[in-house]
Amino acid sequence: MKVLFLNPQQEMGGIQCLSAYLKQVGFETALVNDPNLFDNPWIQYPLVSRLLEDVDFILNQIAAHRPDLIALPIVTDDLQWGLKWARRIKARMQTPIVFGNVHPTFHPKEVLLHNCVDFVVRGEGEHTLAELAEALMGQRDLSSVLGLGYKVDGEPRVNDMRPLIEDLDTLPFPDKDLYYAAMPYLNHGYTTMSGRGCPYRCTFCDNNTSMKLYKETVPKAQKWTRRHSPEYVVREIQWAKERYGIKHVRFNDEDFSYDKRWVREFCTLYIREKVNIPYFAWVYPNTIDEEIAALLAASGCDAVEMGIQSGAEQLRKEVLHRKTKDTDIVRAMHALRAAGIRCTVDVIIGLPTETKADLDATVRLLAEGRPWHLYAFWLRYYPSTEILSLAKEKKLLSPEQIHQLETNQHTRGHIAGGTSLEQDGLSRSYHAFIVLLPLMPAWFINFCLRRDLIQYFPSFLSPFVLVNFTKVIKRDPYNEFRVRGWLMLWVETRGLVRRAIARGLAHLFGRPGGGGGGQEALSGGLR
Repeated sequence: MKVLFLNPQQEMGGIQCLSAYLKQVGFETALVNDPNLFDNPWIQYPLVSRLLEDVDFILNQIAAHRPDLIALPIVTDDLQWGLKWARRIKARMQTPIVFGNVHPTFHPKEVLLHNCVDFVVRGEGEHTLAELAEALMGQRDLSSVLGLGYKVDGEPRVNDMRPLIEDLDTLPFPDKDLYYAAMPYLNHGYTTMSGRGCPYRCTFCDNNTSMKLYKETVPKAQKWTRRHSPEYVVREIQWAKERYGIKHVRFNDEDFSYDKRWVREFCTLYIREKVNIPYFAWVYPNTIDEEIAALLAASGCDAVEMGIQSGAEQLRKEVLHRKTKDTDIVRAMHALRAAGIRCTVDVIIGLPTETKADLDATVRLLAEGRPWHLYAFWLRYYPSTEILSLAKEKKLLSPEQIHQLETNQHTRGHIAGGTSLEQDGLSRSYHAFIVLLPLMPAWFINFCLRRDLIQYFPSFLSPFVLVNFTKVIKRDPYNEFRVRGWLMLWVETRGLVRRAIARGLAHLFGRPGGGGGGQEALSGGLR
């Protein structure tokens, strides 16, 4: 039994965990990458994407693996991507297709109504996917597989949710080989997580609704936030150092520092074992003080990213359910800077009820905290999130927009450039100003606030360009993850262009071509 994962041009830690577990219990796995460089949350050029997309190339790679089950990771922004590829696969072969990740977890029946989707996996997928594979081999009945959605005579059936995995240390290390074989440029910087879940209940995030889903559907009391032991995490980094020669680690936990006792144990062990690999982590302002910042720095943390979302304290509390004081946010930024840790701050623009005064408050707070770098994201509404309910209550969305959201008619979101739901020109001017704020002297920021000039700030430049411009000007030190990004663009773009030229020449001279596998199976290769 071989399970093949179709990957949407990014490193998916969830797939690596699933593959590692499947291999541990005796199944084969494979991965095919769809290099959708021009149709992703950062960059959207539909015409370029259609011109360069090589459907036969991807399908031929899938067929060459002769999979028994094809799995696609589907967050809401990737739903249309997944359905598009599922239809294409079904037109070529009748291999069963399973969707997993957040969107099928919350909308299993809606997803199963699509003829091209045979199964959905809800929640944590290690045991569910393995048992589905066993069921396809005739070793168990589909109705016995917790967390599974399937069809009987074309009608969706959804089994009970599976309890969460309590002891994460029982799981194997993530299967990096699966990705490094298909996308070799990813072996620049090592990504992992020290735990699962999130201790916070932000209204815009799926962690909040996921926690509620488990609470409502799993009889046994479940702890949503769980963590590997510090010993497990250190062993994994040492293993990766020896196996892959890693030079930098990126911990993708929602909040690496939420448990101060765990952080103290981890940092002490990381130093004692002489791991000597610098790392990045996501943190939360409530959990960062002078002690924790110093511990993180001493153990090798050189950069963090911290979400504050808004500089308006009342807006954070009432709309986002983030009970963080302005003084705590500023203290966290100052503590990180004093410890020598570069701090990138995230804010969200376009929040329900957000006013110009709220945007000014965000600028003032950032000017006082002085982060190393800034990301300003546009709010994206998702089905099942609390913030969507608030937006409907306040009548902030049109009936057509609500219908599109609630009937799963989703397109990809512009993470940095806004969506069709983005705010007006005023918000776009603040968006551009905030992204460039780390480059501005304090006197200039205060001058613009006093004279009310931010509303006139140019807003026509691409946020993607502005973000990368600030990184160049700030002279960000050598960054393994930046290297992988540039290598990815070079390798995948070259592969797409080569195959597009081959298809054009074949069409011109009347010969079939363009869709082969062979040496191009490494998405263009590094040669």
